[in-house]
Amino acid sequence: MPRATTSTDTIRHDLESAPPDGFVELKPMDYGSYLKRRDMAMKMGVTGSAKGVEKIDLDMLQTEVTMFEFRICIVKHNLEDPNGRNLNLSNATDFHMLDPKVGQEISALIDAMTQWESSKSAEGDGEGTPEGHNVSGDSGD
Repeated sequence: MPRATTSTDTIRHDLESAPPDGFVELKPMDYGSYLKRRDMAMKMGVTGSAKGVEKIDLDMLQTEVTMFEFRICIVKHNLEDPNGRNLNLSNATDFHMLDPKVGQEISALIDAMTQWESSKSAEGDGEGTPEGHNVSGDSGD
């Protein structure tokens, strides 16, 4: 039977944006965390009355989502502040001190680990699921 659970193996990535030897060690996000991240990405509130919708508030929460991703996925790193202190990327102060280039590279690595793309959809067939993949969950019998 094929394994369908998240691997606990970590992957070390050398960071081009943190020369000469900056690195992060990342672990994959499990599906529950992936869904929570999506839920966190947008907060919407609707206020209204019997007459209809009066106001829609939409908050984009990119900072909170990225901090969540870093907290879940970064297992180890060697990134330091100007005084040689190892940054705690789960701490908001240290997180905000991070060089944007380094942060973007780490985010891109996490995204690459998390995203799935069907080989069929990559070929442009427009289906989005591999041939024979049953997204409804029933066996088709």
